[in-house]
Amino acid sequence: VGAAHLKNKPVFRDFFADVFFPPKSRRLLIAISFELLTDTLPPKMVLKLNFMSYNSLNYYGGNMTVITTNTQRPHPGKTKLQLNNMLEVTKAFGDMGITARVSRVVFGQNAGCLVFSTFSANFTEAMENTQRVFSSEMWSKVQMRLDDNPSSDIIMPLNLVRVAAGEMKPSHRVMNFRWYLMKKDKMSMAMEMFEEVKGMCEKVDVNPELLTPVTGDNMSSMIIAYGATSLEASGKAFDQMGMTEEFQSLLSRAAEVGELHYGWMTVPADQ
Repeated sequence: VGAAHLKNKPVFRDFFADVFFPPKSRRLLIAISFELLTDTLPPKMVLKLNFMSYNSLNYYGGNMTVITTNTQRPHPGKTKLQLNNMLEVTKAFGDMGITARVSRVVFGQNAGCLVFSTFSANFTEAMENTQRVFSSEMWSKVQMRLDDNPSSDIIMPLNLVRVAAGEMKPSHRVMNFRWYLMKKDKMSMAMEMFEEVKGMCEKVDVNPELLTPVTGDNMSSMIIAYGATSLEASGKAFDQMGMTEEFQSLLSRAAEVGELHYGWMTVPADQ
């Protein structure tokens, strides 16, 4: 009754449409409870929502998404084999309740490479997932296959990345990454600029995310990722947004905070 009542209020309408009644690709398990506060006059009823788990088709939003990722370059003539192997592992991870996906680099230094990533709600879940995978029979079989019939070279070994701002959307998986070298004491300035970028992106249906490395090289850095629904949509968005005086002014200010080091684009390879 409480949920039905709240659903009719404008402030909750979109929230309930997205969370309580999601499409099959965005299933979310939520525990709902009510708490009666008797120390107030009049007493207040408080709705509590506990987000418990996502299925393998969902995404993790918010500021503490933890990503494990590695990049591999298929051997000549073995791209299809390597992709099929990665898709097989993706399915096995999904059966274990771990969100995984495969992307292909289409522009940049590592064009043609395949990127395998998993997504967790926090570091605890990321480490638990890693431990489960490494101790599983499935992973032993993967290691044997790698030894017997290698089909790729590791370009970037397994590393951890954290989503510091924004949220990942499964509808916006065509990604344009911009990697900035930046001192950690500049991060607060970058976060302020991100809010400006977010406002501009909303006008052209681009989903921005701010990523920071947890392991690997160039720890004093951050990555801003612009997600679009397709390559065409990405091109149109950057014609409409990227060439504006407002955005170019923002880029000039960003150059004072950090140095643009590297850029690349990826598209989904698992669809």
